[in-house]
Amino acid sequence: MGADIIRCYLGFPTHGPSPLATDLEERSARLARDYRRGHYRLNLALDRLHEATDSAVDGNVEASDRHLQGALKTFQRAHEHGTRMHRELVATRRTFQAQAGDPTDPFVRRERWFPRLDRDELAHRLREVGVDPGHSPLTEVLSRVREEGTPGGIRLLEKEVRRIQTEIQRYVSDTGKIPRRPATRFADGLHARAAATLALALPWSRFANLAGTLGFVCQAALEREL
Repeated sequence: MGADIIRCYLGFPTHGPSPLATDLEERSARLARDYRRGHYRLNLALDRLHEATDSAVDGNVEASDRHLQGALKTFQRAHEHGTRMHRELVATRRTFQAQAGDPTDPFVRRERWFPRLDRDELAHRLREVGVDPGHSPLTEVLSRVREEGTPGGIRLLEKEVRRIQTEIQRYVSDTGKIPRRPATRFADGLHARAAATLALALPWSRFANLAGTLGFVCQAALEREL
C-alpha cells in the first residue's frame, strides 16, 4: 500500500496483514498525523512572523510584538510534533527489531529481498511515473536497507526529524537576536531571511521524500516475497 506517503512508508501489505504490520501501521498513522500538523504549524508560525514584519513596517510596535510572540509559540508547537514523530519512529524500529527473527511473517521475511533489488529496475519504475531518480534519495535508501534492513531505513527518518528540530531551534534563536527597536530595523532583520527560511523548510520536504522512497523500496521487496 502506498497511497499515503508518510503513513505507508514501510510498504504495508493490504491482504492478511500480520499483527506486527497492523501494529506498525497504527504507529505510522500517528507519525503521519504529527507530520501534517507540525508542517502546518511551521507555516502558520512563518505567516505570523510575516504579520510581525508588516506591523513593524507600519510602525505598530505593539502589534508586531504580539505577532512575534504568537509565531514563537507556534514554532514551539511544531518542534513538539517533531518530538512525537521521533518517538514513534524509534518505537517502530525497536518493535520491528524485536520481531526480526519471525520466519512466519512475510512482512519480516521480505528483508531478505533488499540485497537482491535492482537499482536500475527501481529507477526505471520511478521514471515511468515521472519521478527523476536523481531527485530522489533512491540510492541512499537502497544502500541503507541493503546493509541494515528496514531498521536502517527508519534511522534515516529519525535523523531527518532531528534536522527538522535543529532548524526550528536555530531559526527561533536567530529570530530572538534581531533587535526589536527601532521597529524598522526589526522589520529589515526579519525580511532579509530568505536563505534561513529555506533551510528551515527543506528538512520537511526531504523527510517526505525519504519516507516515500523507503515505502517504494519496501513495497518492491514485499512484492518479491509475496
